[in-house]
Amino acid sequence: NGAVAGGDDDDDDDLAGHAVLQVRTALMNVKKAAIVALGNIAEFTDGSLRDHLAAALDVLRHTADYFHHEIRERSALALAQLAHAACVAGAGDARNDVYNTPGAAAAEARRTRKEPKAVAWTKGAVTSRLGDPMLQQYVDECVSILIHLLVEDTAKTVVAHAAEALSDILGDVGPAALLSIPHSSSSLQGGGQGADRRIDAAGKQQQNGGGSDDGSRATNLDRLCRAVLDLANGSAPCQTLLTADDDQDDQDEAFRGAIPGGLGGDDEDGDHDNVLMDNVADLCG
Repeated sequence: NGAVAGGDDDDDDDLAGHAVLQVRTALMNVKKAAIVALGNIAEFTDGSLRDHLAAALDVLRHTADYFHHEIRERSALALAQLAHAACVAGAGDARNDVYNTPGAAAAEARRTRKEPKAVAWTKGAVTSRLGDPMLQQYVDECVSILIHLLVEDTAKTVVAHAAEALSDILGDVGPAALLSIPHSSSSLQGGGQGADRRIDAAGKQQQNGGGSDDGSRATNLDRLCRAVLDLANGSAPCQTLLTADDDQDDQDEAFRGAIPGGLGGDDEDGDHDNVLMDNVADLCG
């Protein structure tokens, strides 16, 4: 939120004609906490969020484009959790058997300290597909938003979180996360009017030749491969473009470097590079 600062006469004279940006960190923390809560509710309630999945995705679609990088980071991780919840709720026969026994998923999570994967799949089984076309469309949408962050975002921490989330989805869903199947009506519609409107909109897009079809999913796979290659070659926007925050960091680094015995400025950026490339490597694996 921007505001023109005001106060004592001396302060007014010093700040005359200048706009001061005031960031309400408390509100930012509330937003982050809400996104984390939404993701955790989706992941750890064994599909109970089914009727609200469409609305939750609408929220994360907007927060993934939020101006502050910490909100985008949390949104990326929550997208993977939504994809997990959707698969647990609607994967049918493809669902991991552990979710068919009450309490078994929670017991497995306590034992391994990790939520069991949503879909029963094995590496190399390229024929694996999600049985529900609308579920496939939902997962595609989550994947598409995350790939957009890989391709377009200029913050290394956001791209690192997006790569981590994509890796989680691929581990959770398997090849079906990137394979295409025809779309049709689905049981994964939720119970509210919002879900019905969403399905109607998707149907209109298909009739007009837009929206999610086989080509869009092939494009997702192609975009992901190109994004990973760009990151490996150091040519992604987050590696080549300076944001306003980066420019300020460079000025601070130059100031510290001018002080005898001052702190070095490359360590933090190096840490971000290491985390980013580690996550990209995990995504490739």
